[in-house]
Amino acid sequence: MRDVALTPRRSVYRVGDEVRCTAVGNPAPRVTFRADDGQPAAAAAAGDEGSTAVRVGDPAWTRLECRASNVVDGRTHTLADAIQFTVRRAGNE
Repeated sequence: MRDVALTPRRSVYRVGDEVRCTAVGNPAPRVTFRADDGQPAAAAAAGDEGSTAVRVGDPAWTRLECRASNVVDGRTHTLADAIQFTVRRAGNE
């Protein structure tokens, strides 16, 4: 696996905004999200292989981590990317 990235990268998100994690690898990696508390954040939409999105759903979130992993020759390879941010409710400036 070569790359993993969260997009768009912002310091402020609104509830309902989509954050996409894209990972490059062969075989295509499995992508998962974790929020502040370390619990999995449910993916909102699967994209192409190695790409998954999550919607910001909790105004208390301040961190989101994306982990991508695949297995090559019996060994698991994992890369992660994380962002720190503030969440604003829709309509708040």
